[in-house]
Amino acid sequence: MLRCGHRSQRCWQHSGWRYHCSLCTTYWKRSQRSLVLLASSLAGVVVRMAASSWNATIAFILLHEGGFSDHKADPGGATYRGVTLAVFRAWRANYRLTATDLRNMEESETIALYESLYWNAVEGDLLPIGVDLMTADMAVNAGVRRSGMHLQECAGMTGRDIDGAVGPKTLEAVRAVHPSVLVSALNARHERHYKQLRTFNTFGRGWMNRLGKRTALANELLSEASA
Repeated sequence: MLRCGHRSQRCWQHSGWRYHCSLCTTYWKRSQRSLVLLASSLAGVVVRMAASSWNATIAFILLHEGGFSDHKADPGGATYRGVTLAVFRAWRANYRLTATDLRNMEESETIALYESLYWNAVEGDLLPIGVDLMTADMAVNAGVRRSGMHLQECAGMTGRDIDGAVGPKTLEAVRAVHPSVLVSALNARHERHYKQLRTFNTFGRGWMNRLGKRTALANELLSEASA
């Protein structure tokens, strides 16, 4: 068990799997994406990078997630800036943390958490502009796996290929669809998802408002990138 130099929490490294602090995790994930880019390049595949959308995406997420909440109808329980207590405990690898600890989380750590657990998890840097925002924000709102499945469905994947894991096969399918078409399809798929939830009557208005703004910003980013 090793202690990294980035913060007081520990880093684990054992038999092929790793758990690091946020900065170590971000570094490791970026290294993995670099390997994906290299492999794609060697295979003659053109990969569209969308790293510039990260700033717009995290600003959007923080704007719409708000502050602390612990609504009795919300299955996520105590939440701060969209981060549930369960996610926070897993992130810190400390299951004794309380809602008070969650509320005291600094913004810099919140941003690192979102980049590592959500943006990187859906390969945001490798998705087209606009599509990256739609996918990453939905991952925050509905879970990484579900958001990945929505992306795969909208990209035309079927059967067992729809597993929620955004990898080379998903990226290839995404490349085959124009980003504006994907953004539109994701908007419709996200709306269907929200409306089928049993808590829609309680939270639906907020979800639909966020979806409308999410889609509008995605189209704006896509338009700016295409100009």
